[in-house]
Amino acid sequence: MLRIILYEMILILCCVYALARGGAPERAAAAMMLAASVASFATQAQPFAGSFLKVQVWVFVIDLLLLVGLFVLALVSTRFWPLWLTGLQLLAVIGHLVRAIDASTLPRGYQFLVSFEAYPMLLLVALGAWRHRKRLQLYGADRSWRDSFSP
Repeated sequence: MLRIILYEMILILCCVYALARGGAPERAAAAMMLAASVASFATQAQPFAGSFLKVQVWVFVIDLLLLVGLFVLALVSTRFWPLWLTGLQLLAVIGHLVRAIDASTLPRGYQFLVSFEAYPMLLLVALGAWRHRKRLQLYGADRSWRDSFSP
């Protein structure tokens, strides 16, 4: 239970900071991660106990959609950190696949594989927003999108 409270606090702090102070890529990543977290929590039948005894299909689908969204963000943004976010999210998706392929995977191992990387991912989004602010201070501008993808 403490782990969930800690995660929710970090989620709110990092995402609110990125939404308030970040550029367009930081806001997009924060919005995607908030939506994925809320959707994952809402789809779990037992969010606090026994939820890692089998593959969580809806959480897997949500994680897969988040992976696609972060991959697209990494392709179209000028930032480097979305590549790291995409790689970390890929680990979560692989964790679901490992559990689906090998049912003997321990529930704690499955839980670790699909949830641990969320912490560094949130910190990366906040760090991206902080770096965006620093670039604005230094250069007065900070391009968000590659030229071929500008709106």
